[in-house]
Amino acid sequence: MTDKELIAILRLQRLPRIGDITAKKLIAFCGSPSAVFADKREQLLKIAGIGSWSLEGLHDDIYLKEAMIELEYIQRNKISYSFYQEEGYPSRLVHCPD
Repeated sequence: MTDKELIAILRLQRLPRIGDITAKKLIAFCGSPSAVFADKREQLLKIAGIGSWSLEGLHDDIYLKEAMIELEYIQRNKISYSFYQEEGYPSRLVHCPD
């Protein structure tokens, strides 16, 4: 996974109105975590269950800064991570909605 994608995932996790299930909906619709931030708001609002309330703060710089700080921490401490769309993700967790 690229740093760009990991930052997008970390950024989504920080958004106060986006939980795991909503994040998965956004990623599935857009194709990748970084594409969520590239797509236009009007496109994202077409997703079932996504309203303007959910998308508030999507492009706030504070969440990007926090994600970048966490990425630095992950790299500095050599922390391994996995993402549900990647090969090697635990098979027993793939079916979990969150």
